[in-house]
Amino acid sequence: MSNFNNKQTELTKNISSTQNTIQDLESLKEEYNSLSNIVGQYDQNINALSDKEKERWEQIKQKIVDVNPDILAAYDDQHQRIIIKNDALDKTIEKL
Repeated sequence: MSNFNNKQTELTKNISSTQNTIQDLESLKEEYNSLSNIVGQYDQNINALSDKEKERWEQIKQKIVDVNPDILAAYDDQHQRIIIKNDALDKTIEKL
């Protein structure tokens, strides 16, 4: 019975963690979509962002890649992550 309780507790923690991750990613949607529309499919318009926006863009991309490494397409010449942006955030949430 103890093993069952341990497994049940572990499962409950995993479910809670996944739900928190989904909520975190959902909270980024509006900001992600706004910045994604500016930078383009493969960050080709990255210089259209302010320095603060670039930093935030990298933070958002890192959160997505941490959850879904398969969404990483490449790195640019400055070793910044380039993600596949066609609904990358939605695809990551769905994966969970």
